[in-house]
Amino acid sequence: MAADVKSAIAERISVILQNMTSLLTSFIVCFHSGMEGLPSHFSHLPSSRPRPTLPSKLSLKGFAGDTAKAHAKTSMIAGEGVSNIRTVAAFNAQGKVLSLFCHELRVPQLHSLRRSQTSGLLFGLSQLALYGSEALILWYGAHLVSKGVSTFSKVIKVFVVLVITANSVAETVSLAPEIIRGGEAVGSVFSILERSTKIDPDDSEAEPVESLRGEIELRHVDFAYPSRPDVPVFKDLNLRIRAGQSQALVGG
Repeated sequence: MAADVKSAIAERISVILQNMTSLLTSFIVCFHSGMEGLPSHFSHLPSSRPRPTLPSKLSLKGFAGDTAKAHAKTSMIAGEGVSNIRTVAAFNAQGKVLSLFCHELRVPQLHSLRRSQTSGLLFGLSQLALYGSEALILWYGAHLVSKGVSTFSKVIKVFVVLVITANSVAETVSLAPEIIRGGEAVGSVFSILERSTKIDPDDSEAEPVESLRGEIELRHVDFAYPSRPDVPVFKDLNLRIRAGQSQALVGG
């Protein structure tokens, strides 16, 4: 929770303000250069900018779930085969252990193949959208130049500004989940801070405590773990711990 709050407030807010300033600057440059219609073609450009972390995330997810379990199972087979090498050799079971190992490797191989094909397809589509959007912007700029509405230098200036700003906007969109998690964490923190206590510390009529003696007394305590409710750990436990003593409750 603390990491979410720090990430949302201390780190991400500054990045979002920086990116929003870049976006505002790009629109000012467009309007100042007389290319008011170009930002409308720019609207879908940020969504086509691929994040550098997308391929790595897809690759890392390939080792999650069933793939990770399959790798763990292959490691277990190899470890048992090596640790019991004498037994395996005595029963001439080297081929069987090797066939089991190769069979279990088939599962992560299929997952990795499917993941690599999906990752390559998504990366290709994102590159197609990226360069298609840039080509559309250049085509529209050339159209304005041919009509005499703008000049070549203005078109290139605005194009460079919009392409750079697209990276900033794409980065801002990718930060949305972290901002949402940070907002939820901040809300839970403030709900704890605003919670009213049952004992009013500012009550003037409250009886002040003259002396405090740290003694703990347990009476008729029954306890069992939620995962094993039928196995009692403590049953009708009575215990008194005097001040200065140290006790440990150990369940059986």
